[in-house]
Amino acid sequence: MSTDMWLNIVMPIWAIISYIVPAVLTIFVIIKFYKLFKESNKIKKETNELLKELINKDG
Repeated sequence: MSTDMWLNIVMPIWAIISYIVPAVLTIFVIIKFYKLFKESNKIKKETNELLKELINKDG
């Protein structure tokens, strides 16, 4: 197999991979941060409710 033929096969595959892999990683990171953000909002709400209960008990 000549070098030119090998490059004609490998270069398009490499081009596709080099675009897809960063895109997939970026989407994965965005999803992780979104889940973390949702979780932190839930924790904030629970904390606020607990603080309100404590304030109501004291008052």
